[in-house]
Amino acid sequence: MLSVFDAPALRLAMSNTMGKEAQEDHLKDLGSDARQHLSAFMTQIGMGQIESIVRHEETTVADEILKSAEELNADLIVVSTQGKGAVARLVLGSVAQQVLKAAQTDVLAIPVQTPREQN
Repeated sequence: MLSVFDAPALRLAMSNTMGKEAQEDHLKDLGSDARQHLSAFMTQIGMGQIESIVRHEETTVADEILKSAEELNADLIVVSTQGKGAVARLVLGSVAQQVLKAAQTDVLAIPVQTPREQN
């Protein structure tokens, strides 16, 4: 199970005011939070025994997913779509769509269930 976290403060003006050590500490804190959230999520869905990986988004989420898949020699990438409308996908792009286009391995894209579909 992979979680990619963002560190917007390091991309903004703050990165120029933070020393290298402060930036590394900030990344460690964000990574720790991401690991805790991922662990709680995996426990909640009953998948606590699956290996978890947390990565900092150095490029794009799609690129981090693809890098992880390559490093792990994955046979399958499973991504969830977020159910955004066509306009939002045009403006923001879609991680699932980017992964589907660029992956060198099979990809399974699972659509998000709306509350109405869950009943």
